[in-house]
Amino acid sequence: MTDAVERDHSAFQHRTRRKPVELVHPGRKLVVVTCRQPDPAAVASKGNSGGLVAALAPAIERSCGTWIAGKPLEQPAAEEPRSRANGSHEVPYRTVSVRYPADLHEGYYAGLSNGVLWPLYHSMPHDQSRCRTAEWRDYCLVNRYFAAVAAEQSPPGSFVWVHDYQLSLVPGVLREMTHGSLEIGFFLHTPFPSYDMFRILPWAREILRSMLAADLIGFHTEDYRRNFCDCVKRLLGIPCDANAGEIRLDGRTVRLRAIPVGVDAQAIYRLIEDPWVRHAAARLREKIGAERLLLGVDRMDYTKGIDRRVEAVDLLLERHPEWRGRVMLAQIAVPSRVEVSPYQALRAEIEQLVGNVNGRWGREDWNPIKLLCRSYPLRELVAWYLAADVALVTPYRDGMNLVAKEYCAANHASQGVLVLSELAGAADELGDALLINPYDLEGLTESIHRALKMPPEEQRSRMQRLNQRIQACDAHYWVDTFLAEAGWRKRF
Repeated sequence: MTDAVERDHSAFQHRTRRKPVELVHPGRKLVVVTCRQPDPAAVASKGNSGGLVAALAPAIERSCGTWIAGKPLEQPAAEEPRSRANGSHEVPYRTVSVRYPADLHEGYYAGLSNGVLWPLYHSMPHDQSRCRTAEWRDYCLVNRYFAAVAAEQSPPGSFVWVHDYQLSLVPGVLREMTHGSLEIGFFLHTPFPSYDMFRILPWAREILRSMLAADLIGFHTEDYRRNFCDCVKRLLGIPCDANAGEIRLDGRTVRLRAIPVGVDAQAIYRLIEDPWVRHAAARLREKIGAERLLLGVDRMDYTKGIDRRVEAVDLLLERHPEWRGRVMLAQIAVPSRVEVSPYQALRAEIEQLVGNVNGRWGREDWNPIKLLCRSYPLRELVAWYLAADVALVTPYRDGMNLVAKEYCAANHASQGVLVLSELAGAADELGDALLINPYDLEGLTESIHRALKMPPEEQRSRMQRLNQRIQACDAHYWVDTFLAEAGWRKRF
């Protein structure tokens, strides 16, 4: 970095340092409940993990709290839910596994959660005929296992923070089991669909009622929050003050808040100063075999728009022949839900598309697309972010999308262009990106062309404005704000 950039970077870091979380009720426990346990090695690394883990871990640690996550048993278990505590010193807080029968996992996880709720919440109900009662029963049973362990591990007065669509029945069961002795929060990390979409679900009312058992419900955007209010009014007949974000129910007030999740910006700022990361970025630039690098980083998921991105590169090379041999898309596609059949078919489809484009335009010394079906730790991802001239974050629908924010944070002191789907939750905050409609192939293609031609001064100006938002609303701000809304953290 130049001296001027280094000075800007140091000032930027100083402005974004945060005080440790100050809990209003230091004697009470914070209990976090998620479908899966974060990787202990990533937590222990403190700076090489995702934003959610990096932000939640200190808050749980300061309250001497617990992280509860699921783990199906290899063999069918007894009817009573069982838990197993992890006393390992790899993580700075206590972890507890929810052990539920393996024969429930298929219906709960691959069936109802990811075969029905995931596409429905993303407004992409590709096969709603698979709304099977047996899978709903498995989903209900597994949610009861989670709720029972949360009740067992949470002393009266604890704040239990439940996460995401796989556990949407936990708040209702937990309130019933504990007779209202706990405070309950729920955060939905996906979009919440419109009324016309959500009412497709045969069990829509049951999910709404259970979510309303929480005292505080968080969403990424105002649109998702208002969609939820609309569904509550029209499906349950319960009045909802959408402006105030409040619902009066059974003598208590349920608060609804839009609190967008952020990235661990400080971890990324430290990583871009790491000599290994900077050297790795330089080596990536040397190896790509092209002047300009486009980058996509996604889970292998049909909501992410990887297919349309590949088609856009194909059309770019057809319509703008000056980029042939000069530009390459590196598409990182992290394997995901490999046990779910649509995901298996998706990988084969993407590989075929990439093969067709490379076959059409590739040369002995250059292929336009490199598909990398593997995961990378944050340290290596930051090297990719630094190497890339343009990030393509173009999902058909996404609750937030943290890749967009990570890319901008990694490039806050330099150049780079973010091409972002207007149907991702992140678009509400990152308006200085090149916003595109992912269903518009020609529009996406021309936005890539524009990004590749954008003058350095405009790149820097846009990136600075994007980072003002990212630094103000990072992952720690998200945790702090949610806990403050719940009355568990002092206002800042």
